[in-house]
Amino acid sequence: MRRCLAAILVVGLVSLTSRDAAAQPSEKDLVAYAALSLTPVGSHVPMTMPKANAFGLRLSHFAQEGTDGTNNLAGSYFMKAGSNALVGATAGYIMPGCDGCDGVFNAGLNLSSTLWSSTGGANVGLSGDLGWAKEDDVTALSAAIGVPLGFSIQQASKSTVSFFVQPAFGYGRLSAAGESESGTRPIIGAGAAWTAAGGWGLHAAFNKVMIEEGGNTFGVGFSYKLGN
Repeated sequence: MRRCLAAILVVGLVSLTSRDAAAQPSEKDLVAYAALSLTPVGSHVPMTMPKANAFGLRLSHFAQEGTDGTNNLAGSYFMKAGSNALVGATAGYIMPGCDGCDGVFNAGLNLSSTLWSSTGGANVGLSGDLGWAKEDDVTALSAAIGVPLGFSIQQASKSTVSFFVQPAFGYGRLSAAGESESGTRPIIGAGAAWTAAGGWGLHAAFNKVMIEEGGNTFGVGFSYKLGN
C-alpha cells in the first residue's frame, strides 16, 4: 500500500504539536518542513567543504517522534567552478521505515565558495542549494542558503581534521493535483571529517530542519578525490 512520506511527516508533527495549540506550526511551516526534509538539503547530512573532482557517499538516518523514521542514501560529485568555488550534484534515495511506504528519489545542486580563510585554519564559506523530490503525485522543491563556519588542522602525516557548523535558511514547496503551498524554515548542520593525504576522507554530521518537535538527521560519509 502506497503512503505519501510528506503526509506522514506532517501528520507526525501535527500529532505532537497538538498537545500545545500555542506551539503548533502554521500550514506554511509544515509544508516547508516536509519539502526540505524530502529534498537533499534536509534529507542528507552536509559534508565539510569537499575538494574539486571528488565523489562523496552519504548514509544517514532521520528520526522523528511519531513516525518510523527513514534511512537515506546519497551520492555526490563535486567539480571546480572558478578559482574559489565548487559545484556539486547529488542523487539520493529515502527509504521510509514504515510498512507499505514507498521510497523517494531526490536530486539537488549545490554551489559552495570560501569567503574568507586564515593561516590558522579557520574559514567562512557561502553555500547555496536547490533540491527536487517526487513521490506519487506530490512534488517537492527547495532552495536554501547557508554560511558554513569551519576550522581545519593539518596533521604531521599531512592528513587533515576539520570541523564545521552551518546555519542556513531554506524555502520549501509542495505541489499536488494542481495546487501548491510553500514556506520557509531555518536549518542547522554540523560535522567533522578526517581526510587522508591520499585524497579520501571519512565524515560524520548532523542536520536539522528547525520546527517545533521536528526530527533530526545523523549520518556518516566517505569521500574520494580523483587525481591531484
